[in-house]
Amino acid sequence: MLKTNRWARVLAKVAAVIVAILIVLPFVLGIFVAGTIRTVAPQILGVPVKVKWVSLSFLRGRVGVHGFEIGNPEGFNTPYLLHAGKVVVDLHVPDLLRGKTHIEKLHVIGPHVWYHRKLTESNLSVLLDGLDKRFPKDEKEEDDSKDKKKEKKKGKPVVIDHFLFDEGTVGVKFGAGVEVPLAKVELFDLGKDGAFMPVQIVRVVLGAVFDSVMHAVSAVGGAAVDAVGAAADAVGAAAGAVGDAAGSLIKGAKSLLGGD
Repeated sequence: MLKTNRWARVLAKVAAVIVAILIVLPFVLGIFVAGTIRTVAPQILGVPVKVKWVSLSFLRGRVGVHGFEIGNPEGFNTPYLLHAGKVVVDLHVPDLLRGKTHIEKLHVIGPHVWYHRKLTESNLSVLLDGLDKRFPKDEKEEDDSKDKKKEKKKGKPVVIDHFLFDEGTVGVKFGAGVEVPLAKVELFDLGKDGAFMPVQIVRVVLGAVFDSVMHAVSAVGGAAVDAVGAAADAVGAAAGAVGDAAGSLIKGAKSLLGGD
């Protein structure tokens, strides 16, 4: 009886420790992941990156990144370039345990993008140009040692089965600003052949998102031109009406005065 009670107490303590680990460990790892994003992402993008907090679910292999925000390059003063209240990352756990970065789904929910255009460039184009300068697409290494250094710098290959960027909007900085919806961006089988490094994934994903932004911006620009044209036509019509009225008034005055 005493042995049974002792084993029961031991099992209860073990269960308590396991529960504590399951509660505390995700919290600790969430802090670690958030800190890693804040450190690594700016090195790749060349702009500030913010994350409020990160949630983890071991059983589902899910990571939730909350309050994700990409800042602007220097010289652009919108509040940010991209903000997403939540980014959900579903990991392929078996590959994760083998040390491989395999993402089954990367879902950016309800993002907002600020598009700020200057004379010859925009915040989007400057960000992508900076990415290409830091990580040239056609860079060649002189020897194997440099190859290894570059591989270490870029990280291990990444696979994303499904990327989804939806329910988004873009703010276009025309005077007070215009808000328009963004078309859904959906990509499949990124890095499936094992050749995509993190930088390449970032370049492909951002390129697709920014293409969607530019389509939305082009639509806004066309609507703005149409609106200006319509306004000009209205002004012309009003001026014509005033001219006709003035002509009629002058003719009436001539008749009344009996001459030129």
